[in-house]
Amino acid sequence: MCPRRHPVRISDAFGDETADAIRRCRAIKARADENDEERGLRTLSVAWEMATWTNSVSTYTPQAPVLLCRANLVPRGGAADDFDLQLDEAEWEINPVLLHVLASNFDVRIDAETLLDLLGDETELPDGGAVFDRLIKECGDVDGFECSSYAAGFTMALALGEYFASRDLRGSARLKSSRSGTL
Repeated sequence: MCPRRHPVRISDAFGDETADAIRRCRAIKARADENDEERGLRTLSVAWEMATWTNSVSTYTPQAPVLLCRANLVPRGGAADDFDLQLDEAEWEINPVLLHVLASNFDVRIDAETLLDLLGDETELPDGGAVFDRLIKECGDVDGFECSSYAAGFTMALALGEYFASRDLRGSARLKSSRSGTL
C-alpha cells in the first residue's frame, strides 16, 4: 500500500510496539508543528533508507536519510491515541545534507537529479533499489558506506535548516537488510 495514496495507520504498522511508536509520533508532530508555527518551516518528512559510513574522527557512526518526502502525521481522536501517516504530493528528493557531506568531506559529487531519474514512475511507491545501489557505487571510496533498509516501518526525519534529527520508528516485525560494497 502506497502511503501517498492511502494513509498508513501507525497502530497497524507497528503491532506490538504501537504504544512506543505513538509516543514518538506525538513528539515528532509537536516538534514539526512548532517549526511550522514559529519558524514557518515544514520539517516533517519520511525518510527512505539510511546511509552510514565509518567515522574516522570519533566512535559515533554517522547516519543520514537518503530519500526524503514531505509527510503529515494526522492525529486520530481527541487524545491523539493513534496517527495516520500520509505522504504529501511533493516528490521524493535526495537528502541535500547527505550530498553536501559527501562532497565536502569525501570529495564525492553526486547529481541528485541523476539519482532521482532512477526512481522511474511515481504512480505507486517506486523501487528505490537502483538509487541506493548507484549511491553505494558512487561512494565506493567512502570507508564503510552502506544503505540500510527497514522493511516494516519508516524513519521519520525532522529537518531544521541543514541539520537533521532522525527518529527511528521500527516495528516489531522489522526486517533489516544492508546494502554495501561496490557494483
